Amino acid sequence: MFTNASSYLYNATKKRAFFKEVTILIPETWSDDPIYTSPKNATFSGADVIVAGYNPRFAQHGENSATPYTKHFEGCGKQAMYIHMTSYFLLQYRHLEQFYGDYGRVLVHEWGHYRWGLFNEYPDVVTDRRDAKYFYYSDSNRIWEPASCPSGWRLIPLKYTGRTGTPYRLCRGNEQVGYEFGCTTQPSRDQPLVAGSIMHSYLNYPQVVNFCDNWADDQSSYTTVRHLRNITNGVRAEATGKS
Repeated sequence: MFTNASSYLYNATKKRAFFKEVTILIPETWSDDPIYTSPKNATFSGADVIVAGYNPRFAQHGENSATPYTKHFEGCGKQAMYIHMTSYFLLQYRHLEQFYGDYGRVLVHEWGHYRWGLFNEYPDVVTDRRDAKYFYYSDSNRIWEPASCPSGWRLIPLKYTGRTGTPYRLCRGNEQVGYEFGCTTQPSRDQPLVAGSIMHSYLNYPQVVNFCDNWADDQSSYTTVRHLRNITNGVRAEATGKS
């Protein structure tokens, strides 16, 4: 996970950052092994990434549904406390990667939260319960658009029904008048060549290789990417529209 994450982070930060060294602290209850060395000043409480029991807030359907998250109290641009993962999540990677994408990418997404205080660039109903919105009104285009960064994603407005076989249906409404309460979005299988964003949620798409930004002058990135500053989700408002 860290090996893949280091390469992914290196490219995403335009060769500015990577993981040079990783120290793994093992539980004191483990048996001694000659390959183990002294942790020196490293402690569990000071770790960047911890593996611990699940937090019910991030495991709505029990321990096996626990997702990685980053614990932080500071605002945009401030380093967080730690990244949290469960042993189940790490051990079940062969099964879960089809849903989460490569675990290295997942770690870099959380590292964006942890190291730079970046917020999610999608409606996060878990950490932003009060202000999470799936659509916002675009004053420039005068239509209701999906809350997504960057702008190039093709998203389908769907509402959850819970019915067996057809758990979702198309939302009532349209981009001119807005959509019904409870309308969410899901990505279309057919996507343009959009290279971001890592802080968006679709990390199992291989073309997602960048953080969200204005890359019009960057010829190494796809020019269809555009950072949206006027999305009104609460966490984005706290960051004054920045990624």
